[in-house]
Amino acid sequence: MIVFEDLHWSSDSLLDLAQFVMQPRGDAAVLMIVLARPELLDRRPNWGGGKLNHLAIALEPLAPNAIGDLVRHLLDSDAPDVVKLVAERAEGNPFYAGELVRSYLEHGSLERLPDTVQGTVLARLDLLPPEERRVLQLGSVFGRAFRAAGVAALELGEAPQVAALCENLVDRDLIRPTESDRFAFRHILIQEVAYGTLPRTERARLHAAAARWGESTAGEREVALAEVLAFHYREAAVLYTALEPNTEATQQTRKQAGKWLLKAADVAAAAGATPEAVRHVRASFDFVEAGQLPRLHERIGDLTAGDSGLEEYRLALEQYEAVNAPVEDQLRALAGMLMVSTRWAGSVGDRPSEEWMADLRARGRRLLKRANDRYSIGRFLAADAFFPFWIQGIREPTPQELVLSKASADRAIEIATELDDPDLLSTALDATTGVSQATNDWAGGLESARRRIAFEERLGLYERLDAHSMVAWMTYLMGDLATAEKDSGEMAARLLPGQAPYPALHLFAWRSLTLMMLGRWDEAVPVFYRALEAWNDAGRHAAGYGLRGFMAGLDIGRARGDARLVGAAVEAMESILARFPASHSNQLLHAYIRGESGLTANDPIMQGRYWF
Repeated sequence: MIVFEDLHWSSDSLLDLAQFVMQPRGDAAVLMIVLARPELLDRRPNWGGGKLNHLAIALEPLAPNAIGDLVRHLLDSDAPDVVKLVAERAEGNPFYAGELVRSYLEHGSLERLPDTVQGTVLARLDLLPPEERRVLQLGSVFGRAFRAAGVAALELGEAPQVAALCENLVDRDLIRPTESDRFAFRHILIQEVAYGTLPRTERARLHAAAARWGESTAGEREVALAEVLAFHYREAAVLYTALEPNTEATQQTRKQAGKWLLKAADVAAAAGATPEAVRHVRASFDFVEAGQLPRLHERIGDLTAGDSGLEEYRLALEQYEAVNAPVEDQLRALAGMLMVSTRWAGSVGDRPSEEWMADLRARGRRLLKRANDRYSIGRFLAADAFFPFWIQGIREPTPQELVLSKASADRAIEIATELDDPDLLSTALDATTGVSQATNDWAGGLESARRRIAFEERLGLYERLDAHSMVAWMTYLMGDLATAEKDSGEMAARLLPGQAPYPALHLFAWRSLTLMMLGRWDEAVPVFYRALEAWNDAGRHAAGYGLRGFMAGLDIGRARGDARLVGAAVEAMESILARFPASHSNQLLHAYIRGESGLTANDPIMQGRYWF
């Protein structure tokens, strides 16, 4: 049995872990219990969706007689006046009822009972001896749990002395021991109230001290602690900036905040936790030097796709040009714009015009003539080679355009091989797949995708995912559903929830469609919900490339009379279609959503060519 308590307070990475644990594991008998407030569904609307044995139970407020039983148990006696007053004020909340009883036992008076749960907790804290109260204040800086050694490092001296004070607080039922010298607040509200008693100047000082203590004890665990240290330095930096913006201490704290936020981004990106990595990079904008911003915009572009990724690369290029940055920097950012617009065309709702594309490519080729950095050159050539894949959404590519793109891809492959850069090589090989698709050479596209998979152990998660997605796409359209199912299934099994949501959506979309066509609907539905989760994690972007997967959910939902499944599919599809212009071929799907025939086998959208 696995129990997660107060999961609504957790980080996104812990939510992803919990969802991963929920995935079926062969014949293992596992009972997973999650206790959470309704706010969890605000963050993860599809929590538990598609799980065959998922059961959601809404816990209603306790009835007055149940509260009465709880009060009598805590009092170890029957006191009708106390029971009546607590039942009235608690309004069915067992935590509030318990705190009211404890406050009554400590005050000895009904008249002095506070009117709110926060007031009740605060009243209890006010009655504590000064040193015990201080332990709770200092511990609250660390969050729901803390170490006695950490509290001692902040202020109170020796860890054994703090541990003894903690034992007193355990006896008072305010905190609980966990392991070693670690303790946890019995309830998150106790931690929040204790933290709320600290003045802002003290919070700033204590967060900075907590970060420095963490650094001093990190040792080889620096990677594991990066996010925690970033949190404390950021909290301290924000407070110091508001209170005393021009001091040396503030500037140093701001520098540390920027440093650790970027380290936390590195750790998240390495684990494929793209949304968290992007949040950390964005948070660093407030603390880094202005000269770092173009590279950070570029970095966000590397982690995303769609209109937002295109905008990040555009900002990077604009800022590089404004300071006359080296040609290589400008070329790399421009290559990013080109890569998103062409390779990830299915994620861009505001599709660029052919004139805009011609101008961007011409600018790139002018920079290319002056560039010396081999990676920047290879990246531009690989991005430019996707042009036939992109232009097929407007018109057929010309023979000359196909020859030029093939030559660019080949040069990019040579450079990637020379640099021994597997991700660049994978990108260049994918460009050859794009050329094959533009000429309906599905077998050629499949061969290029398999070449990428041949060295997948050296690839980053994005490229590895995309390679398997391309195999699923090509084999599905060639009628080899068995291979599409097998390959996509092997990759999906290795993928944790929340990892690399942009390419993960592509994989899940083709997998759910494949499973539906194979008649394995019970398996297709959970994959549909994984696709939906990936789309949400990616920011609900213009994911035209995910529409096939959502159609699978719509079809199964209609066939089964499952209103929830139909509603989820329709909401996602309509949201995506709203991001595309009225003239886009994807808009034909509105008729499909309404249940009208509308589409024919001759429509390009039904031939799988324009749903990137």
